[in-house]
Amino acid sequence: MPRKSGKNVFTMELNEFLQGITVEDYHWMRLATKEYVETIGDWDIQPEVHAAAEQAFKNNDGAASWRLRAINNKAVRYGPVLKRETIQLLMNDPHILQYFSPKFIDGVLSRFERKGDWQGHD
Repeated sequence: MPRKSGKNVFTMELNEFLQGITVEDYHWMRLATKEYVETIGDWDIQPEVHAAAEQAFKNNDGAASWRLRAINNKAVRYGPVLKRETIQLLMNDPHILQYFSPKFIDGVLSRFERKGDWQGHD
């Protein structure tokens, strides 16, 4: 997905991308999300999810904020559980990706763009 400058432009492009995801794309998004989240340190995932919850709240998406806070509070002391639940949450509700940091979003999307590399892998 080509990037233009400016946060609002990036958010609009991300929303268009998320709205256009096909059923087949969900498989690739799961793989991309899993691959990226596994690169995040066990102690670094908690601040990422916390910031995403705050961003969702600021954007008046109470449901997303609540869900992010719920998984964050449940697993504060154990990063691998939070990673697994973050992956699950983003697979069940990909629009929540928009509340993560640009680095997180780019990490997932750059892996998604390589979906052809995963042919035959699960």
